Amino acid sequence: LAYHDVEDDAADQRYLSVRTSALNEQIAWLLHHGYHAVSVQDILDAHHGVKPLPAKAFLLSFDDGYSSFYTRVWPLLKAWNVPALWAPVGSWVDTPAGQPVNFGGLMTPRERFATWEMVRELSRSPLVEIGAHTWRMADDVQKVTAKIHEVAGKAPRAWVWPYGAASGSTLAIAKQQGYQLAFTLNDGLGNVKDLDNIPRMLIAGNPSI
Repeated sequence: LAYHDVEDDAADQRYLSVRTSALNEQIAWLLHHGYHAVSVQDILDAHHGVKPLPAKAFLLSFDDGYSSFYTRVWPLLKAWNVPALWAPVGSWVDTPAGQPVNFGGLMTPRERFATWEMVRELSRSPLVEIGAHTWRMADDVQKVTAKIHEVAGKAPRAWVWPYGAASGSTLAIAKQQGYQLAFTLNDGLGNVKDLDNIPRMLIAGNPSI
């Protein structure tokens, strides 16, 4: 499941937001209807034949690197004890304090996005996998990989395509940098046998449960 920003009030669709209450209800619904939250490590273990995934497995993922992952999502992950993949865009998180973030031409207040300190702190949690969502491609992949390695103390394993679109040439570059999974926004179910093109359902606005 692919999420972006999470807000307490109006869900601003410029950032593909969902309400905090809606995210909480969605996690609750999944867990109470026989779905099982899995981590990136669980998916890799299943891929390598270590342990199969449970029935009705789901992975929560959050793109772009919003500060709401730190302030709103992480408390929910801890409360429900579910893991998630967080994939920041390097250049947005790297924006200096007090400067607006150039979000695809939309100048956005800096505080809407996380800091590297937040990334570093959450990288220590067993519930959070830090993935990469580009820096702004060989140089791009190398730059964001090196920065996450520096901040988190370990190289990222999950690559999340910008705009959800996969590219064969870039996938080869990402694999050279050690990425083991790549996520898109294509429709369909993920398969542990194919980790190069893992589809995700985009959750935005206020969808009915």
